[in-house]
Amino acid sequence: MKLINKGAEAFIYQSEFHGIKSVVKKRIPKTYRNATLDERITTTRIKEEARMLRRARENAKISTPRVFDVRLNERELEIEFIKGKNLSKTTGFHDKAGEILGKLHANHIIHGDYTRNNILENEGKLIVIDFGLSYESEKHEDKATDLIVYKMNCNDKEFQTFIKNYEKTNPDKQTLRTVEKIMLMGRYKSGRQ
Repeated sequence: MKLINKGAEAFIYQSEFHGIKSVVKKRIPKTYRNATLDERITTTRIKEEARMLRRARENAKISTPRVFDVRLNERELEIEFIKGKNLSKTTGFHDKAGEILGKLHANHIIHGDYTRNNILENEGKLIVIDFGLSYESEKHEDKATDLIVYKMNCNDKEFQTFIKNYEKTNPDKQTLRTVEKIMLMGRYKSGRQ
């Protein structure tokens, strides 16, 4: 395995699973936590990430890496390697990104970190990655948080394109009203100008 990234929560390795390129996400032990508690939290997060990746593919019908293996004793999740360009290094695609998040939310899947860093583009197709903070929720506040996180990295025109396409796949107006309410409360600054 070859180390390709070090994050706060996990080390990411490039590997191979039965002849197919893969990525291994190995969660880092938190030494400041009680060891038993840390193991329980880590196990839950790995299982939940694998489950959410599968739900996003099967229920929301969006492109995500396939789950190859879950190795709880090694604190590892092995998924399909996706070749693509990080959206943060491109312009555009706000329309498709909005449609995708709308599909996730219509299926009550909260990504938890829906930024352009966690969306890859390959030949015009978008693939969502890193479901490490994802969970299920029907709460408008949780869905609004995903929208606000995305908004922080785009200008108003880009976000309007995003929202217009989000509404095509998730016409629930209450989530958008919740976004406006939170923004008016001043809990978040506006995105790029």
